[in-house]
Amino acid sequence: MFASHFAHLGVENEFQLKPFSLDANAKATPFELDGAYRADVLDSFSSIPNAELPDNLWMFCFPDGVRYTVEQLPPTCFSFVLTSIERLESYGTCVVFSQLSQVTLNSGSSCKVLYGRRAFCVVSATPHYSATREALRQILEQYLYTQTLPTDMIMRLLQAPAPIAGVTTTLQLLSETSNNNNNNNNNNNNNNNNNNNNNNNNNN
Repeated sequence: MFASHFAHLGVENEFQLKPFSLDANAKATPFELDGAYRADVLDSFSSIPNAELPDNLWMFCFPDGVRYTVEQLPPTCFSFVLTSIERLESYGTCVVFSQLSQVTLNSGSSCKVLYGRRAFCVVSATPHYSATREALRQILEQYLYTQTLPTDMIMRLLQAPAPIAGVTTTLQLLSETSNNNNNNNNNNNNNNNNNNNNNNNNNN
């Protein structure tokens, strides 16, 4: 299989923020803009029945904790190696991105919208970082477009055959139907924009 696990990580309850700590039972802490907070596993999928995620995977995706910003930051992608107690290695690739938060920053009479951080992470038994990064790019693009976790794409990723060493592998995770729907929606938006421009020209 291409990968053993896919995980979606972030803060589950933004009104009960837990401090950046290994202690899962740590008490909630008041929000501070420069604070660092513990992440949760929001969703997880596996190609191996009953397989559990590696311990403390969230700390590899958020080594400085989950932080909040007043600006939307661009996605970042990186990789890491996990080593089990039995000295077995697995390989993680993670994309971290901004997500509009329920937390706001009150400043005098104004209230600023904040962005939290989320992560998509793939864990595999062999390192194929380039193909995994491309797969994560596709999944993130679809997620940001629909604001819904694309579970069908995730399952295609997990069930895909493992890449062959030395052979460039590119996965096409989005189904042809979904791809056509996205293109149609984009075309409709473009047509609406053109119609609006034509109406504005006629009014002028």
